[in-house]
Amino acid sequence: MVLVIIPYTRKRYGFPVVVALCVSAILNILLKDIFHRARPDSSGWLIHEVDYSFPSGHSQNSAAFFITIAVLLLTNVKQKKIKIPLVTLCIILPLIVGFTRVYLGVHFTGDVLAGWALGAAVAFATVAIWAIFGELLKKHEKAHRFLFEETPSIPLRDEGVPR
Repeated sequence: MVLVIIPYTRKRYGFPVVVALCVSAILNILLKDIFHRARPDSSGWLIHEVDYSFPSGHSQNSAAFFITIAVLLLTNVKQKKIKIPLVTLCIILPLIVGFTRVYLGVHFTGDVLAGWALGAAVAFATVAIWAIFGELLKKHEKAHRFLFEETPSIPLRDEGVPR
């Protein structure tokens, strides 16, 4: 939500990330209802989950979120000093989330692997479809400006600003 609230990141990052997360969450709910895979026996563990296990929602949603951001950073950020550490972090964080789900005993390894794969697929598909959607909307200037063109919250020049 922070990416949507900040005017400079709203359109370039916020909207695609929100779309990826919504699609991922809905897909995860549907797949859990289709597969009905029970969770590992976690008696004695600190965490007790009650819904189905496959695919791991935490792994899927973190992959969708962070990989969407990573792809957008790769396409939008020019400075390697900023881009490389942020993209690396966006790759490491979903891995940590997935490993913790197995470590805590609430998912099988296959659940996490499927979650990562589905999250990555949602991320790449969302970024690709968002780019295509942006190209199609160029014919409709107002709609394109509303969804795709960044508007800085502070004027970059003081032209026309009374003193």
